[in-house]
Amino acid sequence: MVFNDTDYRLQKCVVFDGRFTASSAVKRRQYRPISVMSHSPFNMNLNEYMDVTLVKSLGIRQITEQIYVGSCIQKESHVEMLSDAGITAVVNFQTGVEAENWRNNANLINESHRRWQKVEVLSLRSQVQASHNAKRSPVFKWRRVEGRALYKKKIINESCQRFNILMINYPIREGDSFHMRKRLPFCVGLLLRLLKKNHKVYVTCTTGFDRSPACVVAYLHWMTDTSLHAAYNIVTGLHSCKPYRSAIAWATWDLIAMVENGAHDGPATHAVTFVWNGHKGEDVYLVGDFTGNWKEPIQAVHKVGPRFEAEVRLSPGKYLYKYIICGNWRHSTNSPTERDERGSLNNVIVVGDVASVRPLIPQQKKDANIMKVIERPLTENERFMLAKAARCVAFSICPIKLAPK
Repeated sequence: MVFNDTDYRLQKCVVFDGRFTASSAVKRRQYRPISVMSHSPFNMNLNEYMDVTLVKSLGIRQITEQIYVGSCIQKESHVEMLSDAGITAVVNFQTGVEAENWRNNANLINESHRRWQKVEVLSLRSQVQASHNAKRSPVFKWRRVEGRALYKKKIINESCQRFNILMINYPIREGDSFHMRKRLPFCVGLLLRLLKKNHKVYVTCTTGFDRSPACVVAYLHWMTDTSLHAAYNIVTGLHSCKPYRSAIAWATWDLIAMVENGAHDGPATHAVTFVWNGHKGEDVYLVGDFTGNWKEPIQAVHKVGPRFEAEVRLSPGKYLYKYIICGNWRHSTNSPTERDERGSLNNVIVVGDVASVRPLIPQQKKDANIMKVIERPLTENERFMLAKAARCVAFSICPIKLAPK
């Protein structure tokens, strides 16, 4: 079925900046076709419709037949609209702090009486009057029953239960790429399990701009054998967002390392810039177990002031190294150190990490060196190991246990 401007469901809508916007004369149940998905390589039902009010309220966009992305649920009416659109599960990455600070919506303000109780205050004078059975004027004050974020979460969870929508909250800190990287394997595994149970899943964070689309990009990359570049373009082409691309690349190598037990045989995965702060005019060389087993020093390049840099591409693993300054072997006091089996003090660097289902987020150590992930096409062996690792994580997750009772 092909829709045109004469279709009665669209005739009172106008197109602005590529979106259908309902005019004031249009009632709540106006629909639009999701024709924007036509360039996606996934199987799409282009005759599906979505509530214009829902799109306007949550910025929701359909990525695949079963995956939707948008901003956080603010009120009970949003839950009803999601249910009408066929959503059966919600995965929310919003933190409690964000829920507390994000938009004072009118629905919660109007229902504020449910969060406050009027209680009588007995002053010392009132207590004396009460003891003599004298008439007194009661004094009242308002007492807060529960925090705003807790109340909001409670009513939304109750609404989801009422409409048979599985609600799963898994907080990821906004603007924290490292936190996103560590938690991404669990998020993608959770999404896969829900899709395997034939859920239509709404993936959301506060604005739907970074964390939720990053999860969907990682899912397409890991589970559908789509390149990271293609998966990123698919999601950003359908939904206005900026996913954490570097976090996805980091987490990809973490997953592969999980299968390889930390020993990667393929091409390098990370670019490390080793930094030495010395004096202008010094001869600075980098040497370590990655430079021909300490036998092939790499000369560092003087940049500005006391800063010298040497860039090396490495695979995941733990490496020891030192600097040779004008013929003297020295370690940097600005980077972590460790003694080897002979008791010699060296600098140490750990490239990459191993993914886990429930990761502990360690405090990052101070290090003058700069490490960047290399985003490149995966080899056939790496693609196989990535798919295996991602599914191992997924099938150790039970979505039902994560939902509120």
